[in-house]
Amino acid sequence: MDALTPHARDTAWLWRSQFAAELIRAGLLLPGAMLAADVVRQLNEGLVTHSIVVLSPLLLELDKAAHAVPGWSALRERVKQALDLSLAKALPEPSDWSMVVPVMPCQCADCRQVMTFLKSQDSAGLTLPMAEARRKHIIDQFEQSGLGLTMDVLRQGSPYKLRIAKPANLRAKAERQRLQHEQWLAALG
Repeated sequence: MDALTPHARDTAWLWRSQFAAELIRAGLLLPGAMLAADVVRQLNEGLVTHSIVVLSPLLLELDKAAHAVPGWSALRERVKQALDLSLAKALPEPSDWSMVVPVMPCQCADCRQVMTFLKSQDSAGLTLPMAEARRKHIIDQFEQSGLGLTMDVLRQGSPYKLRIAKPANLRAKAERQRLQHEQWLAALG
């Protein structure tokens, strides 16, 4: 079985939380709400702090209906703590080009070099002279990452060069995410 790419894993949280919400809603209709309690227990046990923030919309939607489900208040507190933790981080400076890089499936020297570049604060672009197979490998690994990188091949000299550029909107994206987290935290009270 192929592992999910970081982008696929991160974007899957939306439908996973929607599915969890449907299960909780259905479980609330059953006597004793055992199904709802099981789903909440699994959410509490199975998510790390980074991932739990994505449950904010689910909590906002179901908070009144599910407040009596065992484990709901603990899940609610974990989400609020995760939001607090996210908001405690300062926004990056305009000159900071560093990116949060998910764990990539490949850890070869070329991929590690690209990950180091992505984490660096002082560089928006990287040019790597490399043979076609290595360029293709890097493109294959990072194209599906969801990081929004621009990658193109400069067909000058030998070997050709792979040019990688970070997205120009890194700070704006961080500002939008921060605003969303502030809104979720305010709504959760």
